Amino acid sequence: MISLHTTYSKIDQTRNTVIVVILILLILLAITTFFMQSIILNKLNILRDSMKQVRGGDFGVDIDVTGGDEIGELAHHFRQMLNTINGMIADAVKRSAATKEAELQALHNQIDAHFLYNTLENLKMLAEVEGQYTVSDALTSLGSMMRYNLRWTGDRVQLRDEMGHIQHYIAIMSIRYDEKLKLEIEVEDRFWDHEILKMSLQPIVENALKHGVYSALMRSDGLIVAIHAFEDGDFFYIEVTDNGIGIAGDKLQELNRKLIMSEEEFNALPRETAETTELNKGSGIGLRNVNQRIQMVYGNEHGLRIESKRGSYTQVTVKLPLLTSGRGGTQII
Repeated sequence: MISLHTTYSKIDQTRNTVIVVILILLILLAITTFFMQSIILNKLNILRDSMKQVRGGDFGVDIDVTGGDEIGELAHHFRQMLNTINGMIADAVKRSAATKEAELQALHNQIDAHFLYNTLENLKMLAEVEGQYTVSDALTSLGSMMRYNLRWTGDRVQLRDEMGHIQHYIAIMSIRYDEKLKLEIEVEDRFWDHEILKMSLQPIVENALKHGVYSALMRSDGLIVAIHAFEDGDFFYIEVTDNGIGIAGDKLQELNRKLIMSEEEFNALPRETAETTELNKGSGIGLRNVNQRIQMVYGNEHGLRIESKRGSYTQVTVKLPLLTSGRGGTQII
């Protein structure tokens, strides 16, 4: 006979040990689950509260949720979305401010506009009576330019309007240069209604006259400014080319760099450098301003590009979306 009391005691002891271990594991699992759930719910609550703030119009929310899990990734994309929205809002504000500034400037310039028009008309009639037809034509062009400048009903015009303004400008400047200026225009009929920013080509032509003229050229054939418009893919290009003195390689590279640099970088340049370049900000609308206006309205993939060869030519290419502007609004060609 063998007693089983000892065997049964060991079995009971093992059973009790297993039960205690299972209970401890269950308690640890419950505690772990509670804390993990608290952390997850806390992150979700932060995201929920942030979304409520954004819905209320507060786009400067700081989402204090990080990590490599799904919720952390969701918070990261939410932050990226807010950054994109804030960038779009900033662009819209800048665009609106630029438009308002242009409108205010136009209103300011319209003071006594009728008096100026009437004065020009009187001078034109006097010149015709005296047989000074060159002066009469110049006054006609000047009056047309003034009307175009002061009639700021919108920031966008048709290509034919801007080109007509340039023709009047060349007609007036030809008197100064003894009729040694020539404007050549190569534009297909279907592009005359193309949308373009007002006063975006005239500064380019003005820049060609200011920096392209030199004495030897004016003693021979004079300065020729050629404007060519064409399409390529989904883009519309306008090339303004002159046969002037051109730009040296290092100066050309610096000029193109200044066109695309940020406002902070440009303002950080030494004052004397900014004042002695082709991008002089103190003399009307320069190439940099034109480039900024185009990118502000149409996007950063558009704008100006400058090519030149010293003593040969300078070419400014304007890249725009392929759009047409008419009474029915703006449409893709």
